Amino acid sequence: TECHQEDLAKVRKLGRSGGKAPEALGCFRERPVLGIKGVTARIGVTFPTADKAIQILVDQGILREITGKARNRVFVYQRHIEILNDG
Repeated sequence: TECHQEDLAKVRKLGRSGGKAPEALGCFRERPVLGIKGVTARIGVTFPTADKAIQILVDQGILREITGKARNRVFVYQRHIEILNDG
């Protein structure tokens, strides 16, 4: 989708500092609501690496944390869900 391409371009502009954020974003395109463990399993990285990638996506305004907890946090790719709901 167009919004995914825009968000992916935003993350890629970060260069190497974006780490695994592009791969993590791909996980959320397939499944718009995920926890860190879900990302680790899907892209085959460690928990800290997935956590950092997700934090980059949150900092960029792409993902939003929805549990309000310190542990077992769940994140949502809101733009993608809105497109799915409109479709």
